[in-house]
Amino acid sequence: MRKYIFSLALVAMFAVTLVSSMVVYAGEEIRVTVDGQRVIFADQTPVIANGRTLVPVRGVFEMLGFEVEWDDNTRTAVITSTDYEIRISIDSYIFTANGEQFTLDVPAQLIGGRTMVPLRLPLESIGMELDWNGANQEIYVWSFDTVTPLRTVEEIGALNPLRPELWGEDRERVLQIINNFRASHNLSALIQDFQMTDQANIFLYFLYGNEPYFVNPPINYAVGYNRSLGNTIYEWIVSNRQLLLGNYTYIGISMRVIDGEFYSIISLR
Repeated sequence: MRKYIFSLALVAMFAVTLVSSMVVYAGEEIRVTVDGQRVIFADQTPVIANGRTLVPVRGVFEMLGFEVEWDDNTRTAVITSTDYEIRISIDSYIFTANGEQFTLDVPAQLIGGRTMVPLRLPLESIGMELDWNGANQEIYVWSFDTVTPLRTVEEIGALNPLRPELWGEDRERVLQIINNFRASHNLSALIQDFQMTDQANIFLYFLYGNEPYFVNPPINYAVGYNRSLGNTIYEWIVSNRQLLLGNYTYIGISMRVIDGEFYSIISLR
């Protein structure tokens, strides 16, 4: 009898050890956006396990334009696009991207019937970016479109630096992503104000073009991140996210070439 009780105790201890080895914590809602647009998860939402945030791969990668299939024999999520194939197996620290192996901090988990992983490394393995806002419990995923510089060196050289009005397509591209970002926080879309854009253009040239006269800065302005050819939309938005989530209605977006470098500035009211 004692031996039987002792055996039960060992089984119980082993079960407790297994459960405690992966502590899953739902807690406060963790939001995920792709290029500013919020991901709506059908059932299973992101969780924190062993101090790592695990996210369902299907919702995020499908929004990025990938197909996600499940191989039941190998318990592997197969994520594909025209150029990439990512294979993530349950309970494995190793995943592959186009055949190259990468090691996760924690193994992929099957939670609520969904393949869950820390997203950063799978995304970065194919050239995308991820930013974590711990204060707001938000994950920002940035696609190929937003991690590509707004202009190449060749394009910069071909542009007329005194004709910023030619940059309408770039401004529209930035505005759409900013408004997606605001919508994910239940904020109204910003309206482009071209008078504010003109004011921002003048002020930007004063700041970096060695203008001899003083120009009053626009209200609530922010200069683009690193102000160089390496500037990308996601860096620009992330570095100014608190300003972009303010209670504003209008936005002016200026982009200029000054002395061969690309500069950008936004103003809001």
